[in-house]
Amino acid sequence: MPRIVIGICTYRRPEGLSRVLDSLQHLALRSADDDVGIVVIDNSPDGSARALCDLKAKTSRFPVRYVNETRKGLSNARNAALSESRALGAKYLAFIDDDEMAQKTWLQDLADSIETSGAIIAAGPSYPMFAAPPGRWLPIEAYAYAPRERDGFADDASSANMMIDFTRLDQLGLTFDLSFNETGGEDTQLVTKLRAAGEKIAWSSNAVVWDTIPLDRMRPAWLFRRWYRTGTTEGRLDGSKSRTLKGRTRNAAKGVVRLGYGGLRIALGLVHAVLGKPQQLVASCYTFCRGAGYLSSAFGYSFDEYANRRYR
Repeated sequence: MPRIVIGICTYRRPEGLSRVLDSLQHLALRSADDDVGIVVIDNSPDGSARALCDLKAKTSRFPVRYVNETRKGLSNARNAALSESRALGAKYLAFIDDDEMAQKTWLQDLADSIETSGAIIAAGPSYPMFAAPPGRWLPIEAYAYAPRERDGFADDASSANMMIDFTRLDQLGLTFDLSFNETGGEDTQLVTKLRAAGEKIAWSSNAVVWDTIPLDRMRPAWLFRRWYRTGTTEGRLDGSKSRTLKGRTRNAAKGVVRLGYGGLRIALGLVHAVLGKPQQLVASCYTFCRGAGYLSSAFGYSFDEYANRRYR
């Protein structure tokens, strides 16, 4: 019976899934290998990852359990990982994405953080690994994830790199919200609810995963869409009254403020671009794009990033 399950949600990414499974074979652990199990949640309707998982399972250091979750959506897939981990009798579930690779101490660092801190979640950073050298217009730091940290705790966590004490999650009666199936942000919504319930997020700076960035994401337009989605998600989560007229008005006001401040940042970015730092111009669009997302959410719009696209 594994104490820790590593959950990988996948959707038609055989090369990425193969890489992440291979990277997990090199984990450095202080406990025995049978303390860990791997659950792959395949969200493709035709079960396209089954053959690869069966092949990897033959030589895997840890047992690999394949699950075909045919109900489309990120929340469905992550909830399936919770269910399978529960069925295996595990206490912790560590999520890593199918386009990432774990460094050797990743799992041990997450486990140490969640157990010593007593937090319900431990999270770590992700850093980009580009398919080709980035162009001068790309702000490389925009592809990294490391939220604000204070005294060993973070104010956010990403399901691309986190460990959950899901036995405590069960006690709170929380799962990933199905209304975020196609928009993404299901992890942000869960973390927001946990923090509202008084729970903490332990930050493990050494629990690093490497996010592979393909060529089609190495464009400013992709960043603009991602930042816009961030704004729509924040708008949806900004207070329990966000669906009332008062809540929508508040979100609209926040969106307008961000658009205005973002416009000033873009003007400054233009100066930097003229001075030979074009990546600063792209980076300066962050606040403006978030503002547009906030404003869109005030009028009931969402950005269904995963309706017809692969997972992030």
